[in-house]
Amino acid sequence: MKKMKAIYAITALFAVMSLYLSCKADNPSLERDKVTTKLFKKQHIIRIACASSWKKNDSLQWEGIELAKEELNAAGGVSGAQIELIKIDDDLDEKRGLGLAYEIALRPDITAVIGHSNSGITLPASRVYQYYGLLMFSPMSTVRKLTTQGLSLVFRNIPDSTAFGKAAVTLCKQKGWNRIVIYYVDTVYGEDLANAFDFSCSTEDVRVVERSSFTMLDEKHNFSNALKFWNANFDYDAIFLAGSMPQIQVIIETIRESGVKKPIVGADSFEYPSLEEWIINKNIGNIYAVSSYERNSELESFQKFHEAFVNRYDKEPDQESVQGYDALKNIAAAIETAHTVKNKEIATVLRRMVCNGVMGPYKFNARGDVMGKDIYVLDYDAIRADLAKERHAELEQTRQKAWESVEKQAEKVYNDRLKTGDKEIEDEYVE
Repeated sequence: MKKMKAIYAITALFAVMSLYLSCKADNPSLERDKVTTKLFKKQHIIRIACASSWKKNDSLQWEGIELAKEELNAAGGVSGAQIELIKIDDDLDEKRGLGLAYEIALRPDITAVIGHSNSGITLPASRVYQYYGLLMFSPMSTVRKLTTQGLSLVFRNIPDSTAFGKAAVTLCKQKGWNRIVIYYVDTVYGEDLANAFDFSCSTEDVRVVERSSFTMLDEKHNFSNALKFWNANFDYDAIFLAGSMPQIQVIIETIRESGVKKPIVGADSFEYPSLEEWIINKNIGNIYAVSSYERNSELESFQKFHEAFVNRYDKEPDQESVQGYDALKNIAAAIETAHTVKNKEIATVLRRMVCNGVMGPYKFNARGDVMGKDIYVLDYDAIRADLAKERHAELEQTRQKAWESVEKQAEKVYNDRLKTGDKEIEDEYVE
């Protein structure tokens, strides 16, 4: 009998051990901690995936991330470990993006992922990353649902749609634009931003006279038909446009070519170098946007970043370059403080610490949202005027340098002729 009891006890013990090992093997978070910790401590490497639509997106987010990596590695790394970036292009396609999210998550050697920029990809991808124990840091996704899912490993360092919608409504109210048409792209991002703007209008006594959507497949004739409908049926002061490039440019072009000069207000998606260049060069007026990026910031942190970015890439930085740069710097700061690459511990530190940033400090709430970030107004007419002043100043400086050069050359000729004993030089200058 005792022998049988012993056999049962041993069998039970093996069963418990098998169950434990099975659960452990099925826990991808534990496997990630094991692999990344070994990579961190033995090989002194931290691998971070960067996922976005790099080919279709003409922003400078990648350059910002790359600059942050170079600065961190040059300074000795993060707790002595060098950052390795894995660049992944989701092609702005939701199905492809989700598939790539699984590919990233199934690699236990990756500590964190920066991305995605498209909210339609970010939302489902965030749940994949959470399950596989992978820290996700989104630099550009503003959709509010991202941080209301109860996902402990999800963060973003850009304000959400509520902040941008409220800022846009405040601008409209200050300008006296009290009757607004909302025109938004029928995507997760567009609808969320339109809803946020719409709600803020109701709290600020700004009236939405019309709200309509368009798809990512719509073209110029679709936009023209929508405009004709508004003009025939509504009295409106301004248009709030929640879209994405390159459709934003086509819609603005359609509106202005029709002769409608009413203000067009956008949000963070207007912050593209190619769009700004087009608006400025084509002299298209009455265009505004609200952004988390202040290009004329006097903060020392911004001035330092600006100088480094221009020296590295010979380009002016943009909103996404700052967001990408700060995303990597925030992750690195949390790892440095936690002295580990275990994601749960990194996430805990991120919620407790205040991180330095280009546009000021970052503080994250329990949901992973950044708190207290300022929103700025972009007035493209003012930007055009500032650029004209800069160009005029540069031209005057060039003229002054040219005149100084001529004077120096004339003085040299005069002195050379004196040295050769040219007596006629004195008579020439006397005359």
